[in-house]
Amino acid sequence: MTYTFEDFLTKTNSEDTVTLELKKNNKKTGQSLEVSGVEAKSVSNSRIKWQVSRAAIAEKYKDEKDQSILLTEKKQEDEVINIDFAMVLVKEWSFGELDKKMLFQLLEENDGLAWAIIAIAYGHEAKHKKK
Repeated sequence: MTYTFEDFLTKTNSEDTVTLELKKNNKKTGQSLEVSGVEAKSVSNSRIKWQVSRAAIAEKYKDEKDQSILLTEKKQEDEVINIDFAMVLVKEWSFGELDKKMLFQLLEENDGLAWAIIAIAYGHEAKHKKK
């Protein structure tokens, strides 16, 4: 089946996935993650929980001036909720059957990967909304 551009211009495609290619030392590895859009019904509860958690963390640290605390404690709290949400967004991967323990390890050991997955998921939605 051939899809046209218009086939991708509705929110009903939120359950579709987008591919996030994994690179090592800025080189293609042939490995990838399949990420759902943030508006997908299958992730809606997790998206709301993530948004509420982000707001709570921002509120908790809004008056903090100590950069060392912001760079350690706040960053760690942000990363925990980002990993939790990224775990829900990843639907498949190229390593075979999706193993949640291994996915968690991958996200935990690669700073910023969880945030990249979330950004891809939000970008996926922006491409699918009608103007």
